Amino acid sequence: MITIEFEAPKFEKCNCCNAKITQLTRFVYQDNEAFAYYYAKFEDHNDPKVVECLVVLCEWDENNEEIIKKTGFPLKIWVKDDNYNITLTDKDECPWKNIPEVEILDREQSLNHLQKSDVFHITDHIVGEDKEVIAYFEN
Repeated sequence: MITIEFEAPKFEKCNCCNAKITQLTRFVYQDNEAFAYYYAKFEDHNDPKVVECLVVLCEWDENNEEIIKKTGFPLKIWVKDDNYNITLTDKDECPWKNIPEVEILDREQSLNHLQKSDVFHITDHIVGEDKEVIAYFEN
């Protein structure tokens, strides 16, 4: 079972138009164990509305004491015909492409990754439970 720990959002203003930019950091647990985290970013002035995300899956050592690998999956979320849509993107399109110690994948690598289904499982929870993301698309 996946659960998400929701940190308080951070806000800034767009340099060109002063629109609000929201940035989120969320921690994901699977069966009460740390499993992943994600960043999300969206701007009030985007039309159509798009949420940029980076889902980072964590691989732990055999004692579950130390993270030995972090793999990042950049993606975008948008709504079309009342349905959420998710697309994996290239790392060059990712606002967090320079995070140290995270191997950020390109689209083709993400599509062929063995844990791709885990990423989409997390995105199902994002669009179903993350109130900030849901409110962005509803307003």
